[in-house]
Amino acid sequence: MGRPKKENNVIQVNDIKLNFISKKEDGYGNEVCYFKCMEKNKLKNIIALKNADLKLPLFISDNGSVILKVKNKFIKHSVSSDDDGLRKLTYLCDLHFEGFSFESENGLINGFYLKMPKIEVSEVQSV
Repeated sequence: MGRPKKENNVIQVNDIKLNFISKKEDGYGNEVCYFKCMEKNKLKNIIALKNADLKLPLFISDNGSVILKVKNKFIKHSVSSDDDGLRKLTYLCDLHFEGFSFESENGLINGFYLKMPKIEVSEVQSV
């Protein structure tokens, strides 16, 4: 038994509101979903890592919006690309930013990828 294993390479954000933007296929055949963050302050810990030499599954748009990028296979309930109504909905999600590190031809690459173990339609809708 003993103590539970400490996860130092996972940053969790719970109950954050996101708006679905789009779904596209990347160059490796993965379906990738993009979400706009409606509560930027809940991501301050992960945004603070933006200046470090890390790969992050987010970018900040010209108008300051935070856009999250997540592979559809890492979303608890896959997002259907045929549903245009998705863009009009706000979701309440749990996010797990999980760390990775691997050696490539260009050296060591460190960063985070995103998993979404909870996604549900929010009772309060934002546009």
